[in-house]
Amino acid sequence: MAISRRAFGLGLLGAAAAGTGGYLTLKDRPEFRGYLGNRAHLFGFIGGEKQAFLADPDVVRALGGYGLELDARVAGSVEMV
Repeated sequence: MAISRRAFGLGLLGAAAAGTGGYLTLKDRPEFRGYLGNRAHLFGFIGGEKQAFLADPDVVRALGGYGLELDARVAGSVEMV
């Protein structure tokens, strides 16, 4: 069973339209940000108590799921002011 050129062209056009529409729909959703583009890099200072929490692989994975990458530096309360 041979496929005609017209059917192939229409199928290719439909696939391109569906792919473009899907990308435009999903690109601004935060849960797809790491898959469709670069992650947002966040920088901040934290206290010593939160260092273990932010180093936890589950927390890193959860933030990565929203397209966020955290660069947290430990500083004492006096240095944060």
